[in-house]
Amino acid sequence: MAKVDFKKKADGIYSLSVVGMVCPHPQLYTKKAMTKLAKGDILEVEFDNTSSGEAIDSISNSVGFEIASKEKPSSNYIWKLKKL
Repeated sequence: MAKVDFKKKADGIYSLSVVGMVCPHPQLYTKKAMTKLAKGDILEVEFDNTSSGEAIDSISNSVGFEIASKEKPSSNYIWKLKKL
């Protein structure tokens, strides 16, 4: 069963795992996590639903984030989002 996992990794760096979830849940949880961050903080989002990438990309700009990097080290995607 999919579970949301949001945690602080270090000062200014947070992670959010939404692996196993389908739209619209990954982007909703990503947007919610973004509201908890301060300017300059990084949110590392891990997801496995390809279509979620498009949705996360579109909400990033609307809530004041930029995509700092996109990786796919395994079957999951890991995107780093920076709060502007």
